[in-house]
Amino acid sequence: MLTGQKYDAICCSDDITALLVKQRVRQLSYQPLVTGFDGSNFVRNFFRTC
Repeated sequence: MLTGQKYDAICCSDDITALLVKQRVRQLSYQPLVTGFDGSNFVRNFFRTC
């Protein structure tokens, strides 16, 4: 699905999926906006330490 079209933005149902999608689109050499919506503890803690 990601290789067939170029998207301006991709909304994912959760943060972990968003991180995986972000990794994949980087491999495909384009950078759409990517977001997840569940606010998981992992993501909140990960980005707090960065």
